[in-house]
Amino acid sequence: MMPAPVRRHFGPLSGLDWPGPGRPLVVLHGVFDSAECWTGVVQQLAHQEPRCRVIGFDLDAHGQTPLPEGDFTVHAMVEHVIGALEAAGTEPVSLAGHSLGGLVTHEVALTRPDLVAALWLEDPAWAAAIEPSGATPRFVLERGRQLASWTADQILARGRADHPRWADDEFGPWLRAKQDVDLAFLTRRQDWGAHASPATCAELRMDTWLLTAEPSRGAVVGAAAAQEALSRLGARGTHRHFADVGHDIRKDDRGGYVAALRDFLVATA
Repeated sequence: MMPAPVRRHFGPLSGLDWPGPGRPLVVLHGVFDSAECWTGVVQQLAHQEPRCRVIGFDLDAHGQTPLPEGDFTVHAMVEHVIGALEAAGTEPVSLAGHSLGGLVTHEVALTRPDLVAALWLEDPAWAAAIEPSGATPRFVLERGRQLASWTADQILARGRADHPRWADDEFGPWLRAKQDVDLAFLTRRQDWGAHASPATCAELRMDTWLLTAEPSRGAVVGAAAAQEALSRLGARGTHRHFADVGHDIRKDDRGGYVAALRDFLVATA
């Protein structure tokens, strides 16, 4: 079993550090989640080879990272992740992200490719990057209003109803993340704009794996976007499609996800 994670501060970000050998795998969560939401995958990965150190960062206003002053922007999150990677003092890492975390991950790899040895994108929120400046994605506003008005029992009940395929141990970290997020970020000027997109996959220098799922089940990367990304990546790109799951691929199909992640770690070692 992988040792329990250690809570650390990596420059501007708080995070969880699961010890291990070799190149670190750094993971970034989606909006309203936290680093702790990767626990189920990390624990199962501990039973696979190759073993590795895993570091999960809490993005701005999420988990144990406070909401900084100023606007709430993808650009600021990218700069803070870069600062956290530099503070970690590791060799170039394998960088993985889901949803908003996938968007930030892609942008970090474009901005500082020297910090990223390999890239893992789980249903990245590319569509959010084209939101008008100052606009908050509708899903984010709606979910934020729910979290502000619902009790913990109501949040948990809704989560269990919406996600019947999740393992039971996913719901504790998921609920704590909803309780920890600083919803004051919703009152700030928003800017989700980013250079990251299917087209700019052509600018990525490292091996990149793209995980997609079914839009009819809530996934955000459709077939056309995936095809463009892979055509731009060429030989550097690998695609894994999960045909019967939605946006939270690693929670809907943890076993399949961990098997794919192991293949990624072996192929990009």
